[in-house]
This record gives sequence, C-alpha cells and structure tokens, in this order.
Amino acid sequence: MLIVTATFDLTILYFVAANVIAILGYVLIILHRKRALRRNATVVANAITDYFRDSGAEVAVECIGRPGARHFVALISSKPTKRFRHSNIVEIVLATHVRKTCGLELEKVYWCFPIKTKQETSQRDAATASSDMPATVGRYDEYVEEGLENLEQLPGYGVKVLSLDEYKKFANKQQAA
Repeated sequence: MLIVTATFDLTILYFVAANVIAILGYVLIILHRKRALRRNATVVANAITDYFRDSGAEVAVECIGRPGARHFVALISSKPTKRFRHSNIVEIVLATHVRKTCGLELEKVYWCFPIKTKQETSQRDAATASSDMPATVGRYDEYVEEGLENLEQLPGYGVKVLSLDEYKKFANKQQAA
C-alpha cells in the first residue's frame, strides 16, 4: 500500500488567489470601458440627431469611438440638400455642439448622401401615380436634379489633327489673349 501526501504551502495558495483576483478585476475593467464607450457613442449620436432635428433635417447617425479615448467619428446619412453643400462648416458647428452638450470630442464626420438614379425615380413615380400617395413623395431632389442637368450639359471633347503651322497659329492666339 502506497500513501501519497501532499502539502499545500499557504504562500503559493495566496499567490494563485491574487492572480485570479487580478485577472478577474482586469476583465471587469475592460468590460466597464467597453460599456462606457458604447454609452458615450450613443450619447454623441443622439446629440447629433437632436441638433439636426431642431433645425428641420432628418439624418441617421452612427458613432464609432476609439478605445481609451473620448474622441468619436460620426457617420451621418442624409438626403442630399443644398443646406449641406458646405458640410465642412456644419462639421465645425457640430463638433462645438457635441463638446458643449456631451463633454466629448467629435473628431471626424463622414457624410453619406444616397442618390437615386432617374430610373429608380421614374419607377417610384409610376408606383405613386398608381397608388393613393401624393406625387411629391417619390420626387427627385431638386438639388441633385440641378447637378445632373449641369453634368449632362457639359460640352464634349473634340479631337482633330492639326498641322504644325495651324498649331503655332492657335498657340499664338492663345498667348495674345
């Protein structure tokens, strides 16, 4: 008969317990930071949405935060309108608004302006004409329409072969003008 005896050294037992507690504490700190980051991102997104709602624009906002920092990146999706033509100015005002209301920094803003093609618009107009919905619901945005009309009116390129004498005459006219 063989008897095995094991003795536990209390020092080793304390060391193992301290390591387990430290690892558990570290995991809890990481989870807390993750929840705080997600909560702050939601607060920033709500502040941006409220800012645009107060001014009459409907936007969809998603915020992404960097771990360990109080800086956020906003992804804003909105209908294309003339109001956002100079969106860099809107971004500065928006960053100031977020800083004042939330105490957090809005580092960057990325805009998304989904544009419907004329084919999608004509299909939607046909669908609204057959239904009871008002005709203006599926209408093309005037700002986008204006831009597309300008794009379609661009002159085409003309290419032709010139002799060296004709080129020199043309170049001299351009220099004189």
